[in-house]
Amino acid sequence: MEVGLILWTSKKQPCVALSTTESEYIAEVLAVQEAIWLSQLLSEIEGSVKFMKIPTAEMAADGLTTPLGRVMFKRWISQIGLSVYNMG
Repeated sequence: MEVGLILWTSKKQPCVALSTTESEYIAEVLAVQEAIWLSQLLSEIEGSVKFMKIPTAEMAADGLTTPLGRVMFKRWISQIGLSVYNMG
C-alpha cells in the first residue's frame, strides 16, 4: 500500500466541548478509534499498518484551518503545488 491519506471524515462531534483543547482531544480519540478499526480490518486481510506522526508544519490541510504568517503561507503554497507570482 502506498503512503497517503486512506481515511477522511467530517462530521459533528457526538458531544459538546467546553474548550478548543477538549474538542481536539475528542477528535483525537475518535481518530484513534478509527485507526484501531482500520488496523484490525487490514490485519484480517493480511495487510499491515504503520502509523506515523506528521508534524503540523507538514500538514497541507493546516493552511485551511489556521491563520498563517508570510513564511508559513509560502510553505503552504508549495505544499499544495502552487507557486507565488509576483507582479512587480
